[in-house]
Amino acid sequence: MKIIIDRPPNFKDIVSVFPMASNKGVIFAFNNTIYNPSNIIITPELMAHERVHCARQGNEANTLEWWNSYLNDPDFRYYEELLAHSQEYMTLADNASNRNQKRSALKSVANKLASPLYGRMVSPKQAGKQIFNRAVDMIEADMIKERLYK
Repeated sequence: MKIIIDRPPNFKDIVSVFPMASNKGVIFAFNNTIYNPSNIIITPELMAHERVHCARQGNEANTLEWWNSYLNDPDFRYYEELLAHSQEYMTLADNASNRNQKRSALKSVANKLASPLYGRMVSPKQAGKQIFNRAVDMIEADMIKERLYK
């Protein structure tokens, strides 16, 4: 995955739906590339988040279809962000040294998912529950795969 200090090709479409996307610090995944117009530092947890989007977009044709769904279907958008935010949380939790740090990480990521940037699709409390449950599901799936392929 490469990082480009620029806006994604569909930036006008994004901003027409999400005006806050033009704010400093917002990054975008587009066809295995992270567009970083503000040239922010991309932390490991943000990289994990964007990797999910890139993986789900697939090739360039699928990327355009993905973005069309993302911009026009709130349910699709929420599911995609839930997956990405769950991976972001798992990355933070893996590096946390205690329960308080894990709780703080969950609260922080939940607040992001519930933010105006995404259209306040959910409350922070609901986001936290769903992120945590999705993370547990992902861990269980990894454990099952590990047992199957030993």
